[in-house]
Amino acid sequence: MFIRWKKEDGPSCRAVLVESKRTLSGPRLKHVAYLGSFKENNIAQDCARAWFWQSARRRLDQLEICGKIINREREKIEAALAQRVPPIAPEQVVMCSGPGYLRRICDVGRESALPPTTDIVS
Repeated sequence: MFIRWKKEDGPSCRAVLVESKRTLSGPRLKHVAYLGSFKENNIAQDCARAWFWQSARRRLDQLEICGKIINREREKIEAALAQRVPPIAPEQVVMCSGPGYLRRICDVGRESALPPTTDIVS
């Protein structure tokens, strides 16, 4: 298994875990899982990297639980991800989240955060 980086429209980039299978007609790539995405112009920001790693680790946890990857493969996958998206220290993640500071993955890197949810009284 290895990481395939896919460029999307504009500066977005997606990390996809793929597996190479050999068939009679030649090698084929099998999509295993989508790991996360980021905008390349925002990757220097701690929050953008935190969102990417949160998504990737959550998905790797799921793959490990269902037996699609083993611990040794996960270490290699995380190392490959770290070459493109530097990991973030746990104390930096706390600065990116908190009450009243709700963000969606697509909003990471923008100055405005989404407002906190409010109850609608009818």
